[in-house]
Amino acid sequence: MLGTLFGIDAEDPHLERGLQLAYFDKPLTGFLRESYDDGSIKRLSRYVDGERVAAYKWYPGGTRAFVKIYRNGKRHTEHVDWWPNGEVKYSRVFVNGIQQGEVIASYRDGTLEKRFNYVDGKQRGRQQLWNVDGSVRANFVMTATRRYGLIGEKVCNGGPSDRAEL
Repeated sequence: MLGTLFGIDAEDPHLERGLQLAYFDKPLTGFLRESYDDGSIKRLSRYVDGERVAAYKWYPGGTRAFVKIYRNGKRHTEHVDWWPNGEVKYSRVFVNGIQQGEVIASYRDGTLEKRFNYVDGKQRGRQQLWNVDGSVRANFVMTATRRYGLIGEKVCNGGPSDRAEL
């Protein structure tokens, strides 16, 4: 069998992709590795009995790009993506593949871009967006049937806008 210390190469001809990932006709338990041309690790995916349970990715140079955990083939727990400079790009939580709780996104320089809230995969509660200069782009509340607040330059509660007519 080929390298198990650093995982099995994703191009290994003995891999069988189907409902489960198999290696030499057995469900894979271990790491599947993808590498950059220089040999550095690009992505590691961890498998247990042929099912992916985790995925990790790095940018060239070794800075982490993301960490994702899976349960029963679905995204589960906190998933974090980073910009190449190490700043957090996204942070979000999944429960059995459904987005739950707070989602935070940042611009490349680390400035907060968005803070959204999810319940059972749907936006609920306070949702906020900022421009790269820190000014508010949107600030609204989502209910099951309606959106209340500011989206861009228009008020979305059916009332008059605070902006003067041009």
